[in-house]
Amino acid sequence: MRGYVISWRLIKENFIVNEFLDIVTQLSSYHRIQGTNELVQAAKFIRDILMDKTRFSVNYLRFNYSQIPKFLGSLIGWYIKGGKAEITSPKRKVIADFTHYPTSIVAFSPPGDFEGEVRYVGDGLSYDEPLDGIALTYGKGFEVYAKLVELGAKAIIFFRRDLNPDGIPYVNLFPSESDIKYLKAPAISVDRKTASKIIRLLKKGIKVYVKGFVESGYFEKPELPVIEITVSHDQPEYHIIAHFCHPRFMINDNISGTASLIEGLIALQRLYDEGGFKLKYGLKALFVPEYFGTYTYLHSKIIKEGRKVVGTLNLDMIGEKCEITKSIFNIIRSPIILLSPLEAYIFKLLRRFLERFNIRYSLMSYSVGSDHDPYIALGIPALMLNFWPDAYYHTNLDTIDKLDASLSKMIISLTLGGLLDFLRKNISEYDYLSYISYVKGKDLLEANSSKILLARLKIYHEFIERKLKLIIPPTPEPIEYTGEKISIEGEGGLISLRYIRVTLGLEKYLKLRSKLEDKPWIRKFFILTSAIMKRVGRSISLNDLGLIINGELNVWIDPSEMIKLLQILQDVGFLTLIRGP
Repeated sequence: MRGYVISWRLIKENFIVNEFLDIVTQLSSYHRIQGTNELVQAAKFIRDILMDKTRFSVNYLRFNYSQIPKFLGSLIGWYIKGGKAEITSPKRKVIADFTHYPTSIVAFSPPGDFEGEVRYVGDGLSYDEPLDGIALTYGKGFEVYAKLVELGAKAIIFFRRDLNPDGIPYVNLFPSESDIKYLKAPAISVDRKTASKIIRLLKKGIKVYVKGFVESGYFEKPELPVIEITVSHDQPEYHIIAHFCHPRFMINDNISGTASLIEGLIALQRLYDEGGFKLKYGLKALFVPEYFGTYTYLHSKIIKEGRKVVGTLNLDMIGEKCEITKSIFNIIRSPIILLSPLEAYIFKLLRRFLERFNIRYSLMSYSVGSDHDPYIALGIPALMLNFWPDAYYHTNLDTIDKLDASLSKMIISLTLGGLLDFLRKNISEYDYLSYISYVKGKDLLEANSSKILLARLKIYHEFIERKLKLIIPPTPEPIEYTGEKISIEGEGGLISLRYIRVTLGLEKYLKLRSKLEDKPWIRKFFILTSAIMKRVGRSISLNDLGLIINGELNVWIDPSEMIKLLQILQDVGFLTLIRGP
């Protein structure tokens, strides 16, 4: 093979755009909702094409949504045959049609015919009057659906105030096995413009009637498929991952990442056929249903088998026409305590390319929302790459005309090729230190307060001394977070708000959710808590935990408030609070 630091160029030369677009077209034809048989069909398509076009080890893993790790929560099976709805008065208009707009039927909607007067209920949570008709809401989450069902709604129409006004939003109920008792009212999704017109009519005193049907059903023990591609069997190992779920015809999220990785692996096989290569570490590519597949795989195949993963690249929405989607390329790094040499190496490669071609980009501190989260929760460094914000995100308007095949080709070439080069040589200490210095300076400049600044200084000081084993001048001691003698013990792992809802019950969770409305960082808080227990120690003082979390969140949480949040995790069995002398 022709030297180092060129693998990305060679993958680029072997990446066939028309083959990539063919994969995009075929894969997007499946309605890839988690817990459905079409998700399984899509997984088998990925398996078959990689078995046909590569000689890497392709392992099709069959897990089960009913038997997934405890703190994630089970998922029932669902199928959809069709659905349609129309306004019948004051003027006829079709507002939902599964055949043409798959997102117009809410994922996991119960079956049934419905007809009635529309009542606008706002966010759904603050509405408490009895319902004898069809509810229209911008609320989010299964708890909104469940509450409206308890109030008597015959059907529920969802819309989103924060997405493209012309797009029909993708809404998913994600019900667990214990949620079946609430699944009584069919649910559809409409674009914001349609919802706004209905609301205006209602405010004028004009009654609006809707009629429709959903043909769907449920089944037990749905298959949870994960495809594992082994490029190198050595230990420790690195991963590159993409999730392949989501509605039919939805492209950038995340057919772009999945198809890019498929074609990248095919290009890698062609590269191997030219002369082969030898890696110093293991390398696996994973195709997963988002969150469920990733964490189940890590729990079942990594933790239980005693394998060691030392770094991950997550590809999620990586090939957009930025001028249309209004997005920028985001490189979302690990928390400070998990900064890694792989991250430094990939960032250096990507930055050169992005700046050369004037592609707007941002190196961002850790944020949640994709398949890097399960790794972070387990204390494994993970870098996420994606284009965001996307003007057409999670709507039926996320179509193939917004996909930039040439950009997809370059991004996968740089990431997969860069990963190969990284695994064939050691990154220089200078490059790693330069990256640490860069992100440290950025973090300190972006600190929201002097307390956050001092907390971040302490985190970096301890990280550099522990991880890099370098002696550096002492940093000013941050003010003590709390004098309370409390420690936290737990095994860590990924915990979802969905699991907390199911465990606490709807009534308790609704009260809790109202208290969490002003805490958009709550999911990040839970994941960071786990990551700290995994990386720093399964037993840690509240003082140390608080300083790290506040520094990472860039939010100063009052100690009493943090104790309440940790108490939630104790109430559902995730950790234990220990009060000491």
